[in-house]
Amino acid sequence: MTKTHIYIAAGILAAAVLAAAISSSVTSHRISRLERAADAAIQKANDQARRAAELEKETYAYKEKITYLETRLGELDARAERQSAELERLSADTDSARRALRRDRGGTNER
Repeated sequence: MTKTHIYIAAGILAAAVLAAAISSSVTSHRISRLERAADAAIQKANDQARRAAELEKETYAYKEKITYLETRLGELDARAERQSAELERLSADTDSARRALRRDRGGTNER
């Protein structure tokens, strides 16, 4: 081989090594960028999972409050119903007593 052939071969080899180095560098940069993106996505997913757990706790607390308030409302409805019935009974007794009193007095003003 002549000197020229050696220089050409060395140039080709140098170009191949340079191309391989550039390719390796570009690939390494892309991999680093993808790793950072993956880490950011993992962090975001962890944050969202933590937030979801907090919301589940809040939901449970609200469900407990709703259950308590529904129970309390049922108790108050039953109490109101009993009081309403008692008021109707007292009103009927009062009206009956008034009518009896008017009758006993000999009055004509009946309801």
